[in-house]
Amino acid sequence: DAVTKDNWTPLHIAAQKGHESVVGLLLDRGASIDAVDKDNWTSLHIAAGNGHESVVGLLLERGASIDAVQQDSGTSLHLAAWNGHESVVGLLLERRASIDAANNDNWTSLHFAAQEGHESVARLLLERGASIDAVTNRNSTSLHLAALNGHESVARLLLERGASIDAVDKDNWTSLHIAAEKGHESVARLLLERGADTMIESVRQYPC
Repeated sequence: DAVTKDNWTPLHIAAQKGHESVVGLLLDRGASIDAVDKDNWTSLHIAAGNGHESVVGLLLERGASIDAVQQDSGTSLHLAAWNGHESVVGLLLERRASIDAANNDNWTSLHFAAQEGHESVARLLLERGASIDAVTNRNSTSLHLAALNGHESVARLLLERGASIDAVDKDNWTSLHIAAEKGHESVARLLLERGADTMIESVRQYPC
């Protein structure tokens, strides 16, 4: 397995480009399926992050480690969810990827989908049993992240599925605090319509 200066093998490169037939050829000739680059990325991480469903399927059929973690403990499912690749997320879940695996910051795949506004991915993860109120290392929930980025449709989905509307992060901020700070009127309106508490006090200090 010849490598570049970043420790990329030919398999990494073929996976990135989505060249399924070349991936198959390399594996037939003995390429190391779980070889990692300098950031501990496998070919499966790269294929999943780029949405190459057929390559992901082939790598899994050949025995790639589905829950291998890269440098920050991210999995292939995290990368697919982060980039909105619903079909790859579905395939990984069918092959029993760990749905609530968390990275070094305690982010799950649902956190990534909510932050990026990928409603269809968030819906799929919830249908498959993702923990809706899992918290990051700052005690942020997926609803906090949807509110932070103004993703009304994701916030609505999370609330419909029972997300805790008044969950607080490390600064005692609710999703309503966050929507108010960021000026996301539609999200704030949604939260208020669903009964968000307007009287919870933050512990974060602001200059007068």
